[in-house]
Amino acid sequence: MVSKPETPALRYDQRPDDNTPVNTVDLPATPTRDRNILATAWIQAPSQLLELGDGLSGQPGATFKRRIGEWLLWRAGPASGADACYWAGNAQDLGRQHTFRLFADGSGQGSGPSGVHHRWFRTWKEDLLGRIPSSTVTEPDKAGSMVHLTTTELEAGLAHVRESPQNRGRVELIVRRPALGEREVLEQVELNMAEGVAGDTWNVRGSKRTDDGSSHPDMQLNLINARVAALIAIDPDRRALAGDQLHLDLDLSAANLPAGTQLSLGSAVIEITAQPHLGCAKFTQRFGLDAHRWVNSALGRELNLRGVNARVVTPGIVSHGDTAVKL
Repeated sequence: MVSKPETPALRYDQRPDDNTPVNTVDLPATPTRDRNILATAWIQAPSQLLELGDGLSGQPGATFKRRIGEWLLWRAGPASGADACYWAGNAQDLGRQHTFRLFADGSGQGSGPSGVHHRWFRTWKEDLLGRIPSSTVTEPDKAGSMVHLTTTELEAGLAHVRESPQNRGRVELIVRRPALGEREVLEQVELNMAEGVAGDTWNVRGSKRTDDGSSHPDMQLNLINARVAALIAIDPDRRALAGDQLHLDLDLSAANLPAGTQLSLGSAVIEITAQPHLGCAKFTQRFGLDAHRWVNSALGRELNLRGVNARVVTPGIVSHGDTAVKL
């Protein structure tokens, strides 16, 4: 019996484009080396994938790479030598998406399902497989070697924080807390009346500020100034540890956003509440005693350096990079 010769593997830039319509279930588990399956051929392709290459030179379309565990991996741009973007969507829930921007020098940036921000494509892929320990996401350096900023260093960064826009800002980071001590950094999220951030644990955490111990309706969302978060975290990978779901490049001071002020984020509207948002013991552990005292000082409270609480007024979708508008 004469076996049929295998189709030779081709370089990614030599493979013919395949725009044959394909459903999610039919996307292959292993790399397809004889052709490039185009994102435009995928019947269930989310808009975020179809727009993946818009920010790259030549605006290349995305092509399918392979399945990694429960994730579908796609890439826009070359495999090396220039900027590219990878997109991973959960095959069972395409609303769960993660991207990784790969730069020409081999470094990159992107977050995985664990909430860790990665600089290397290899560790990002490992995260997709669940091989990133949760402790790297949720806990500070247990050996006590984590460096924290001093009060002098924090005050030196205050001028930049004060320059935050007052009326039209930007959503810089979206964080979900799926379980106690866990963080997920998302590109897009739904805000709703029942959970605040869809999939977050606000509605089961409870509160010492309610008579019956139930979750406080005016503490549904935690907001922090993105410049403050970046300053105290030092390493951008650690910003999510603050626990705030929305990091906004916006002046959150009491003078600019008094209780009752509404903000438009994506298609959602939220309202600042009067409940104070103060640094706690976990905040001190993660960012240092000086940072705790700084955000809780008289000036820190005036500027709401630790952040503000808010509630959902109009449900909707919020994406990383959306404009935050004071209404």
